[in-house]
Amino acid sequence: MRWLIPLAAMSLIFVATVPSAAEAAVHKYQRMVIAPGIYGLRPGGSSDAEAFCLDEALAAPIPGVALSRVEAEALDATVTVADASPITLQSAIDRHIIAVEGLGGLDFAHIRLKNLLPDRAVKVEVKAASVLAENDDYPMADARKFTPALRDIVRPQLARREEEADEHKVVQQRVWTAFNAQTDAAFAEADWLITAGPMPPRTAWRSTDLDRCPRSSTVIVLCYEDKR
Repeated sequence: MRWLIPLAAMSLIFVATVPSAAEAAVHKYQRMVIAPGIYGLRPGGSSDAEAFCLDEALAAPIPGVALSRVEAEALDATVTVADASPITLQSAIDRHIIAVEGLGGLDFAHIRLKNLLPDRAVKVEVKAASVLAENDDYPMADARKFTPALRDIVRPQLARREEEADEHKVVQQRVWTAFNAQTDAAFAEADWLITAGPMPPRTAWRSTDLDRCPRSSTVIVLCYEDKR
């Protein structure tokens, strides 16, 4: 854990980098990356999609844990019901057409797509690797920043053979290594964004640079107002 405490400030301001155990108390499960692919789902049916974990320190979402937040451009992940026009995967989840669930503990290399419509088939098309999270409480700014690197690592896997299963482990490690490097760099930058200095009495601290801090559940910025 790293602490930054300005000695000369009239109000105490610090950045705390929370260790993985504390982070796990806030977010129990990793965000997941769904790989590019096309999945046809029969009415009421399901299909498993290749996926990768994003947050190495957390557990993979287990069966029954819904991934209801999608970080993707409109055309990157779409759902088509029968012959209707495609809609976004996020919209399909919100409208209870599709459900996405984890498979952690059983299969760490996939997530499950479920067709919630009992009478119509659907097609899920993921054109570019996209991040999914359990809910809106998860930060996504860091995932958006990571998107170009992520899509360079997680490319469409065509005609994957069983003997190539170990390739998933290699790609998974590349995802973690690159994402962890981005997170570490963001922490290093954030350390110097908070500087010591006097503050006017009865004025809460604000910083125009705050938006540059990494939006991650591993960073907490605490500000105490001068009450003199």
